[in-house]
Order: sequence, then structure tokens, then C-alpha cells
Amino acid sequence: MPWKETCVMDERLRFVGRLLSGEKMAPLCREFGISRVTGHKIWNRYKKDGARGIYNRSRAPHKHPNQIPFEVEQLCNRKRKIHITRALANQPVGLREVDDGIWQVDFMSHTLGYFDVDSNKFAPIEDPFGFRIDS
Repeated sequence: MPWKETCVMDERLRFVGRLLSGEKMAPLCREFGISRVTGHKIWNRYKKDGARGIYNRSRAPHKHPNQIPFEVEQLCNRKRKIHITRALANQPVGLREVDDGIWQVDFMSHTLGYFDVDSNKFAPIEDPFGFRIDS
């Protein structure tokens, strides 16, 4: 008798199908070799999302708290895109909204320029690291 080859998704579909046909959760989980918690998780995801719910979900976070906004990351300097985290030696870049839709981009104690969200353009300062006389 040849070996039966099954994948996790096929087993989950069989599990849900047998639940739909009226079998009880505990004996079915025992037969499939999964905990009742896992069985309920599969069942609840199926009820919520349908057949898509039985697939594994990504464990990646939905938000990254230190991520630079995409628009600012795509700054243009003489028609050449710069990847900010590499260009600024992985130092944090400060962003501060100075007007409605206008963001000031700071690096260390220097203002690099201003980013306009509406036009999706970055206006660099003439010489952000140059000598300044504070009056």
C-alpha cells in the first residue's frame, strides 16, 4: 500500500469539512492529533474568513514604529533616489510637521529640508551642513 501524501492545508480542510458534517470537536481534534485550542482556532478562522481562514497568516507586524515614512525615504537629489537609512549611516531622521502637510526633515542638529505631502516633493536646504552664524 503506497504512502498517502497530504499537506497541512488539506488536513485542515478535511478537519473543517468533518466539523461541518456535525462531528464533535474534542474527538475530531484527538483523531487529527491537534489540541482543542488549535481546533477552535482553525474553526473560528474558517467561520470568519471562509476557506482563506485556514491558511497560515504572516507573523510580521502590521506597523513598524521606527520606520521612516515611504515618501521621505524616496527623497530625490538631482534625479537620483536616495535610501535614507543607508545615506545617513543609520542615524535617526527627525520629522516634524511645521505646517499642514509640510514636514521638516532633520538629521542630528541640521535641517535637511522640507517635504510637501500634497505634491510628494522634497525641497532641500541650500547647504544644510554648512557653516552658520547664529544671531
